[in-house]
Amino acid sequence: METTVHINVPFNMLKDRLDFAKEHRLNPEIYFNSNTLDGLRPDEVEWVSNSLRNGGLSVTVHCPYMDLNPGARDGRVKEITQLRLIKTLEVARYFSPKVVVCHTGYSRWHYDSKVITWLEGSLDTWEFLAQKAEELDIIIAIENVFEESPDILSRLFRDINSSRFKLCFDIGHCYLFSEIPVREWLGLLGEQIIEFHLHDNHGNEDEHLPIGEGDIDFDEFFSELNKFTRPPILTLEPHSEKLLWRSLEGLKGYL
Repeated sequence: METTVHINVPFNMLKDRLDFAKEHRLNPEIYFNSNTLDGLRPDEVEWVSNSLRNGGLSVTVHCPYMDLNPGARDGRVKEITQLRLIKTLEVARYFSPKVVVCHTGYSRWHYDSKVITWLEGSLDTWEFLAQKAEELDIIIAIENVFEESPDILSRLFRDINSSRFKLCFDIGHCYLFSEIPVREWLGLLGEQIIEFHLHDNHGNEDEHLPIGEGDIDFDEFFSELNKFTRPPILTLEPHSEKLLWRSLEGLKGYL
């Protein structure tokens, strides 16, 4: 199966190591945190985007997520969240990204397991983002984090019926926070999945280990993945250069 492999990297780190990325043919998933967004200069965005384009690298983008909540009941929190996400989409268009990834912000602990409360609170955010994505010719993908069941996201996709609104399935988060087998997640949400985040853990914390260094059954995962009819985007999320090479090596055996 033909795939595109991306590496998650903060914008400022990528800016400092563009030659490294081009030399090793590392397609970036560029992470913009809120502080980076506030300090961005148009000339550096154009310089980085042109350099990647000239180097023949494809790009995905990851939105800020710390302290943000697209389904917040507090109107000011939601307003700030929407501003951050919209700003990221506007910056992302310079890179012609394959997809822009956003966290949902849902956690049953914050909402006393009342899914409908979060769902109702998030609909206007995602409807607005999907419309903005249409205007900018971008696809956004929400990423599962604390969701314990695929039903939550399935309900959201039923309400936001847009070709610009997809799913980034994070297998590390699924293994850590959900007891429902991966095959059931993929069975229910497979039509919505445009990207996969791949990293391993032992089920206790979000360790972001290379594939094969934790307890996730990647043999089963890739067996399910081979049933997909369209090539997926596969994104590795190593937290150091040392883990980068081990992550690529762990993935190599499955491609």
